[in-house]
Amino acid sequence: MKFLIFTKRNLKSSYFFITLISAVVILFLYNNLNLSSTNSLKVALYNGDKSENSSILIKDLLGKESIFKYYEVKSQEELLQEVELESANYGYIVDTGSSEEIFTQYSKGVMFSGISREDIYSSYFKIISREYTIKLTNLSKSAYLKSYEIEKNNSFKFNYEGYGTDKVFPIVETVSVMLFMLSLLNCYDYFLLNSKSKLFETAKGNKLKFQFLLSGLTIPLVIFLIVLVLSSNFNIVNYALYSILLYLFNAIVVDFLTEKMSLILIPIFTIFSLLAVFLLYTKNRYSLFSILSPANLYLLSYDSIIYLLAPIVILLISLILKQFLQKNS
Repeated sequence: MKFLIFTKRNLKSSYFFITLISAVVILFLYNNLNLSSTNSLKVALYNGDKSENSSILIKDLLGKESIFKYYEVKSQEELLQEVELESANYGYIVDTGSSEEIFTQYSKGVMFSGISREDIYSSYFKIISREYTIKLTNLSKSAYLKSYEIEKNNSFKFNYEGYGTDKVFPIVETVSVMLFMLSLLNCYDYFLLNSKSKLFETAKGNKLKFQFLLSGLTIPLVIFLIVLVLSSNFNIVNYALYSILLYLFNAIVVDFLTEKMSLILIPIFTIFSLLAVFLLYTKNRYSLFSILSPANLYLLSYDSIIYLLAPIVILLISLILKQFLQKNS
């Protein structure tokens, strides 16, 4: 009964409207940002050996319809400067005549670097495939072209169905951080209500606080569950475990912190979670700083569920011990 009363209270509060507006904005961005928006990813190219194949490759890339916008620079120094000043996301020195390093890549980011390499290699192999085929079959160029004209209609046939768009908005990452931040607001709401009414300081109130925290978390969890389902980015096991983790985290915060401490630490937790999520796209993906954020643990759980199970067990044991010591003190 108290759970329903708390839920009704939350539905009338600004907390509910913040959650609802956030969900609508996230879903709007997800549905309106697609892979074509990554045309802003610029790739600088420099012809390192001025060979025929290098020139053909660069010409092919410049006219290629891709998620990358290729452009040519006049020198290696200019290429390095473009990457350093972030005018280009990636830079490639093309040296197809080299027996060792055909391409040298320069970049400041890693998110799409692998895709850019694959894009360039696909064009490169398309150019050199004819040369290798002629060598392997010992055909003359004219015989190869004649054979190609005969066979081209018998292979490489594809049937494409569906004309959707590839989404690039990080919806799972955004939802994980938003849920964590809203859970912190839930804790703040607890301290605010308790400071006015001292509702949770009695023996009966101590039991009610867990219902209060659950009612506050239920609203964003249900709303963002709908968001993830609509975006087809939903894993029921991971989401359920993350919900449990957030609930236990809230219980730990209100059990171990005072109101004054919460005013200092909750903003720090919020900033920390925002900073930590960026580490997932760096070499420090599994660093201690990265895995200390509950939002990151949800994202890492897609690699292994242990990232959620381990902290849940730790928080649960801590909470049980705290309650046990409190009863026997």
